[in-house]
Amino acid sequence: MTADDLIAGQYKGRPHLRATFDAIINAAMECGEIIVHAQKTYVSLVAPRRTFARIKPVRNQVDLGLRLEQCEPVGRIEPSRIHHTMRVQIGLTSPQDVDPEVRYLLAQAYLENC
Repeated sequence: MTADDLIAGQYKGRPHLRATFDAIINAAMECGEIIVHAQKTYVSLVAPRRTFARIKPVRNQVDLGLRLEQCEPVGRIEPSRIHHTMRVQIGLTSPQDVDPEVRYLLAQAYLENC
């Protein structure tokens, strides 16, 4: 299976969340050189040194896990359930949720891990 096939499978039956995934990818591409590594149930975003974010569709939202050492869960930033290396996560339900705060946190995670 190709990466495109794996990603299409993740959003089969919930196309409204695919636009949110695409918005996250577009925001991540603004951070610098990244590799998008698709698995069956999630997508890893890899900076030059290591993974800095994971994207996983769940129910009616897309969870964005971030590898940020100094970020504490507050407000919409929650403790991560995605992977032990991702300390925090944010639940996103629409492309509009990929706002300046999310873009800033993505950029911070990228910088900490490149």
